[in-house]
Amino acid sequence: MAKAKLKVEEVTSGIPSGMQAKDLSLEKRMELYQADFKKFNEEMAETYGLSLATEIKYAPQGIVPRMVLMDLLKKQDGQNENPNS
Repeated sequence: MAKAKLKVEEVTSGIPSGMQAKDLSLEKRMELYQADFKKFNEEMAETYGLSLATEIKYAPQGIVPRMVLMDLLKKQDGQNENPNS
């Protein structure tokens, strides 16, 4: 039986050739991150019906932001449209 191999890709979108992330300013890195994150979120929504969001949790130690996965295909009342899932 053949073993599956992972496809390894180097993520360098938006970074000019010959430069590394450490060569860019904080503002430029944040701009590139947000552009790539927006593209990723749109592709995930179209392909899988999922989106990433930030949820704020209040704990005795302080306010804790958490990344959560949202199901965009879920109905408002909590019922899924597809009963087979």
